[in-house]
Amino acid sequence: MEQRAVVVDGEVVARPVLGITATFDRRYDDGSQAVRFAAAAREYCADPGAFEPA
Repeated sequence: MEQRAVVVDGEVVARPVLGITATFDRRYDDGSQAVRFAAAAREYCADPGAFEPA
């Protein structure tokens, strides 16, 4: 992780940012499945507490 400038509520602030890279074999996976996986990963990273059992 590294500190990067991001916009929060219209202001530029420093926040820890972690870059994640994933590769998919196009012969196995079509684009729509990769997009759904990326969206799910992004949603989890944004609010991991939402995925905890109640």
